[in-house]
Amino acid sequence: MIRDLPVSPLLAALVLALSAALLPTPAVAGGNEAPGANGFPTRFLLLTGSPEPSSEGTSGVLMVPGTVIPITADGPARRDASKASVDATLASGRSATDLAEKLRATLRLATIQVQYVESEILQIDTPAALPAATPGSGVRPEVTLLGLTDEVATYRVVFRNGDEQLSETSVTVPLGRRSVVGALDGPTAPYLFLVVEPPASPPLTVSDESRVSPPRRISGPVPEYPEDARKEHVEGTVVIQAVIDKDGTVAQTRVVHSLTPSLDRVSQEAIRQWTFEPATLDGEPVSVFYNLTINFRLDKDDEGSEGGGDGHD
Repeated sequence: MIRDLPVSPLLAALVLALSAALLPTPAVAGGNEAPGANGFPTRFLLLTGSPEPSSEGTSGVLMVPGTVIPITADGPARRDASKASVDATLASGRSATDLAEKLRATLRLATIQVQYVESEILQIDTPAALPAATPGSGVRPEVTLLGLTDEVATYRVVFRNGDEQLSETSVTVPLGRRSVVGALDGPTAPYLFLVVEPPASPPLTVSDESRVSPPRRISGPVPEYPEDARKEHVEGTVVIQAVIDKDGTVAQTRVVHSLTPSLDRVSQEAIRQWTFEPATLDGEPVSVFYNLTINFRLDKDDEGSEGGGDGHD
């Protein structure tokens, strides 16, 4: 049971629910579900670069939009390697800096920088829109997971400028590795580079019948009731699917039962700050999918919500 949650007119009651079933993958166990049946977390980096001016003082186009950029591998992702260590390498600032330098040297760029890092839980054949390349840019990547095995993930990467499709590329990436797809924001520059990074292995899922013990919430803020939802007397339940990594941090979130945009947003923002005692498999920490249910209830005076709740640890 979760006890001693603070009570406030602007706090939501929380109920933490276990996710449904152990996700069988070839690397873990046999079963009827395919890898990624619960979704597949993927990390994306968006970098921008400017080319060196030519001898005539103009910038030349060095690539066709949608080109898969060849980059020296960071080293193979061994199947027995720690997922946390592989993901930490992919996510680290040093790794991003090294990748940026490789791109700069390969394409002879004058400058290059990381614009953002985003994580998405992708569903097969369901496009996910990523943020625009820069605040002033209309170019936006869209990524679709096309297929997944226990060794590789295949994605479709589309760059759009408003309703115009600039490029479309399919790329297959070994799990625990990365691939880079390039595009242009303008006739010559800046160049855009979308880095696609699947994890070394899909997270497991928790169930009472599996050998995976559930994570236990340690700390984190309770979502505040948004003013628009409170004024409109909106009540109900938001269900968030989270990937809780083996270090107990929340790596990705996805809304699986929506209420309103503002309630969905505050639920995800709060959950991303939570920390957990990680799930374990045979005593070893593992990354898992975990469904978290947040119930929003107003008090009798319709002035807020009543804090408190029960849950399963």
